[in-house]
Amino acid sequence: MTNPFPGMNPYLEQPEYWSDFHNQLVAALARALIPKLLPKYRVVTDKWVYKIAGSTKIAIGRPDVTVQQSRDASAAMATAVAVSEPSVQPIKVAVPLREEVRQSYIEVKDVATKEVVTAIEVISPANKPGEGRQKYEAKRQQIFESMTHLVEIDLLRDGEPLPVSNSSNPSHYRILVSRSNTRPTADLYLFNLCDWP
Repeated sequence: MTNPFPGMNPYLEQPEYWSDFHNQLVAALARALIPKLLPKYRVVTDKWVYKIAGSTKIAIGRPDVTVQQSRDASAAMATAVAVSEPSVQPIKVAVPLREEVRQSYIEVKDVATKEVVTAIEVISPANKPGEGRQKYEAKRQQIFESMTHLVEIDLLRDGEPLPVSNSSNPSHYRILVSRSNTRPTADLYLFNLCDWP
């Protein structure tokens, strides 16, 4: 069946599709920017790490180093000591594990000073609810208080849009362009499906 929604795909917000779409969009944006910004600027993509347990998404930040320990059940079982046969027998159950999701973002850096000039964020489902939203809003505020420009692309219909003042216009999608030299004034582009040709 062909997509009944021209210009968008509402199924992309499902966790099993979003991460791939998000990473491919960030890579496409980076490829489009590089020829326009060279040689003065460098386009860098990096990843934030989120842990997902059921419907809860927790942003844990950008790792400098990750360490993983193998889950060798036989080694753990070898350390158990059997004293006597227990009177109650255990039943097998499943424990909730957090799935790790890595989501890309783009930074434009000045080649000479190596300073971040612009941060480009594609909002993900982990940025909208709960603790993930709080962490993203804190990161966003740090950018607002710096000399870094912010381009924030929100292609998600689900969840409350990130806060800006003077905008009560409902829209399906939004792009915020916050230039450091014009803050607190920023440009907010609002668009809906019907705006697509």
